[in-house]
Amino acid sequence: MIPRRVEPGSIGARSQLATQIERSYNAEPLTHDHDYYQIVFPQHGFLSTRIKGKQEQFGGKCVLFLRPHLEHTFFASAPNRFLVFDLPVALIEGVGKQFGSAHALPGSHLLSMNQRFTAFCQLVNTEITYGVEEEPLVLEPLLQYLATLLFLTAQPLSAAPLTVSRKAVAQRMQEYIEAHYTEALTLQEIAVAIGASPSYAHRCFTLYAGISAVEYVQRLRLERAVQLLLSSDLSLGAISLAVGFRSQGYFTRLFSQKLGLSPSRYRDLHLQKERRLHKNMP
Repeated sequence: MIPRRVEPGSIGARSQLATQIERSYNAEPLTHDHDYYQIVFPQHGFLSTRIKGKQEQFGGKCVLFLRPHLEHTFFASAPNRFLVFDLPVALIEGVGKQFGSAHALPGSHLLSMNQRFTAFCQLVNTEITYGVEEEPLVLEPLLQYLATLLFLTAQPLSAAPLTVSRKAVAQRMQEYIEAHYTEALTLQEIAVAIGASPSYAHRCFTLYAGISAVEYVQRLRLERAVQLLLSSDLSLGAISLAVGFRSQGYFTRLFSQKLGLSPSRYRDLHLQKERRLHKNMP
């Protein structure tokens, strides 16, 4: 893509936004940092991230939010597609001033893919077909709106802070989920196991992880399903049972919804890629 010419002081000039919004990543780790905010929306597939020494997989119903000068590493082992937006510091600061001191940006790297974010991505996907990167009169209002959504998504500073006790509850929930995610878990069961009420457990975990406990269970199951699809010849029915889904039909529907491909198609694409790599080896 040939970068469009931008006037000094415009949003595009400050953040070098003449880059492709729709991006994919491969197995080669890409490590960098930048002087602008960045927000990444999953479209299909998973992206492995390493931030502050912690590695995790990102995808599904999560949104990745990166602050300026935060070193991060991206890499992926399977087909993927993401929408990536670079937001200038001046833009974020300008929107923040309009909200006032009662609001702050999200404190977590991972945010929940709420309805507004989903609608925003749908609009951007439509505009991509018209070359939105080359249309500053369309792109810049979209970025202004996205910056506004960041402040609307974050909790006000005076509301529901992640205290030490809430973090402890959430961490106990996380440990329990990771040990039992292949079982038929419910929020009620998780809450009883750690000695908290379901409503309080839900609030603590959502503040801590940026997604609900139920969504976290689904993400763990799908991540394990991806591993089994790529490393074994187990049937889809066997894989769905192995990772905790009691219905192969539900597993297939959820997998297709979150990753953009059916489990069988996901496996086939990976095998085709492996065959091409072996064929090209000397």
